[in-house]
Amino acid sequence: MAYPMQRSGGVRGIAEGDVRGGAADAFGWRGLADVIADCCAAHPLLRVRLDGVWIDPSCAFATAEWRATAAHLLPGRRGGPPPSGLVSEVVGLDQITFGPDGLITSIVSLRDRFAEEGAAARAGRSDG
Repeated sequence: MAYPMQRSGGVRGIAEGDVRGGAADAFGWRGLADVIADCCAAHPLLRVRLDGVWIDPSCAFATAEWRATAAHLLPGRRGGPPPSGLVSEVVGLDQITFGPDGLITSIVSLRDRFAEEGAAARAGRSDG
């Protein structure tokens, strides 16, 4: 699905879309910070920090670097796994490609997950 990249007063825009095709535009760093804050408010155990956004001079590519931390502290569902109390950290680098019309044509995401549960899993494998 392509999302429009709006431009307003020379400020590059970042568009947030939903599955129904609606989109809300967040302009500049402050607007993007508002989108991240809304996301974190909806998920109280999630924290997202944007480390940087770079847009090439031709506006054909953009790169966003971010870090997310999530705590697995919610009570488990009946019959489901109990809460682990562990914290996961995900570091991501997204490369966004724009077409000549300003629409996003592709997003390539690279993510590396660092988590206490990874260390616990490795320790469990070495015990057996």
